[in-house]
This record gives sequence, C-alpha cells and structure tokens, in this order.
Amino acid sequence: MPHGFMGWKSSWSCHAFTSACLAATLSACAPEPPADIELGTFDYTNADWPSCRADSRSGPSPRSDDEAFDAATKISVRTPANYDSSLQHPLIIVYAPATFNRFASEAHAGLTGIATAAGFIIAYVDSRRLSLNAIRELANIPAAIANRWCVNQSRIYLTGHSDGGTVANAIAFLPDMPFRPRAIAPSAAGVRGEDMHDHACPAPMPVFTLQNADDQLFPNFGRELSDWWAGCNQCSAPPSSIEPGCASYPDCTAAAETLICTYPGGHRQWPDANRRIVDFFERTR
Repeated sequence: MPHGFMGWKSSWSCHAFTSACLAATLSACAPEPPADIELGTFDYTNADWPSCRADSRSGPSPRSDDEAFDAATKISVRTPANYDSSLQHPLIIVYAPATFNRFASEAHAGLTGIATAAGFIIAYVDSRRLSLNAIRELANIPAAIANRWCVNQSRIYLTGHSDGGTVANAIAFLPDMPFRPRAIAPSAAGVRGEDMHDHACPAPMPVFTLQNADDQLFPNFGRELSDWWAGCNQCSAPPSSIEPGCASYPDCTAAAETLICTYPGGHRQWPDANRRIVDFFERTR
C-alpha cells in the first residue's frame, strides 16, 4: 500500500487527532448519553418508500444509545420522532474522530435534528484504532442496523470527521468491502491525492468533500481527495464555483455529483455544513 494511506506506517498516527490536540475538544463533548436530543418529525405524506415486512424490525425509536456492534464498538441510533417502522428509511452513518465515542461524535457533528427531520435514520459509531481490518469491520455496521430498523439498503450514506472521514472514504473505494454506500461526505479526512493514485477507481458515486481553511494537520488534503474522486467520476476539471467556498466539478458521469466546500476553522472543527450534507444525500436517492 502507498505511504500515507492504509500503509499504517508510524507517520500515519499523525493522520488523526492526537490526545494532546483533543483535550480541549473532548472537554466540550458529551462522554455519556445526552439528556436532550433534537429529533425531527418527518412528513411521510409523499414518501413513496418500499416497505418492510410487518413487525420484522424491532429496533427502538426514536433513540437507542447502546447498541453493541462488537466487544469494542457501540452505536447510537436515532430515528425521526414519528418513526414509521413499516417503511424503508435512508440511513446515515457518522464515523467518529479518533478517541471520540458515539456521544462525543453526535455532539461534535450536530446532525441529528436536521437528518431525522428529513426522514433519515442516523447512527453514530464509537471510534476504532484504524487498520484495514477495523475498516472492514466498521463497514458491516449498516447491515447490523438494517437487521433492527427498517432501512433502505440502497440508500446508505457515510460521513465522519478526521479518522471518521477517512473511514467513510475508505469504505467507498477499497475493494472487498461488504457494501457500497450510495454517497459519501468525508470531512477533514487524513488522505492525500497521492495516497489514492495507485488504487483503482470504484464505480462512480456522488462525493461531497469537506475541508477547513485553517486545517494545519491535513492542509488542502480535501482538494486532493476531491480531485481524485472527480477523475473517477469522469468529471471535467477544474471545479466551478457555485457559491463562496463551494465548487462543483462539471460534466461528471450521470448520478455522480462531485462537490468540494471549504469552511472557516481548524482541523478539529466540524464544518458548518449540515444542511448542505443532508441536502446532498437527499439529491442522490
């Protein structure tokens, strides 16, 4: 494997939050289940979605804090406040920055309210020390959730920040993964363009890459990663500005929208992009 991505050389420990740089952030995040969670109410009136067999999914709603995926990993699952267990919902998986548990990741991203109001089930996953085996195991989480909740398995979306962005990106392009996401939105991923060059392109898919302008840990990694995906998606270059900070690659192959947005802030900051992330996932149904 090339240096810097999945090679797991000593330098790869820099492609994540370190304990020192996390100290201030973690103090502001929730290590325990949050008492109050903003859960949206979804309008099912025009939701022409496939159905699940009656009473075939027993996952609790609207929240479950301690779903055990394996001995090392737990998951929190959130549904719309008025969840209809008979209809197959789109699913967003949020992979965590290094050392974040699922509750800290939920507080960091703040996606729950906007995602559930749009009809998504959203799940937050404890962080794992990255390795190829860990990533393959984390890629099995959507199927585990679909065994308990009514999920449309053709509409599974991945996002995450730093290590979490790296996981979302890796599941989308590495071979021999247990499933293919419908679209991804990696944020502050520790992946350079040169790390991807020796890898074969997967089938085209929608990709929304997020980066922060003052990210000193992974400076401009997002643009390099986005350029790689644009090549795989057969887009033209360079991307064209669609609004301040955001650009879209033109002429991509059908159903493979490719975007990159840059937001204020440093590496640790979740970008102010939640509405854009959810809108992007909704467009790629």
